Amino acid sequence: MDFEKRKFEVMDLLRDADLLESFDILEDDKQALLLRTYQQIDESKAHCIISIIMSNDSAYSLIYYIFAKLAECDKKASIIEFLNNLNNNNVLMKYYIDDENHIVGNINYIGLDKNFNSSEFVSLMEIGFSEIIDTYAKINKLI
Repeated sequence: MDFEKRKFEVMDLLRDADLLESFDILEDDKQALLLRTYQQIDESKAHCIISIIMSNDSAYSLIYYIFAKLAECDKKASIIEFLNNLNNNNVLMKYYIDDENHIVGNINYIGLDKNFNSSEFVSLMEIGFSEIIDTYAKINKLI
């Protein structure tokens, strides 16, 4: 499946699930598709930034979840230990702290041409967000 078809199928599935309108289309050309949305995590109005990145020249399609920010550096070691434990027990999502102290989860979906399954990709995004909601509740207690 070529890149244009992959993009079309993913966007079509997001539209069918009434999700596409919640995304901002930051880039959509022959080289890349970049979508971003802000979703509320819980009743405290905490939010998660979800980004989808698909590239014409890569078999990796990426889903990023930025869902918390580490404000106190003295808690960084305990948060890193917590994230490492999550990473050791999780095959789908990998967690890390970026350069701006955001806590990020990401999913790398590998699929190109015949191997890319748009339904699976969109389902992974939804499953990943459910996992972020659970992880946020645990991490919020540590922050």
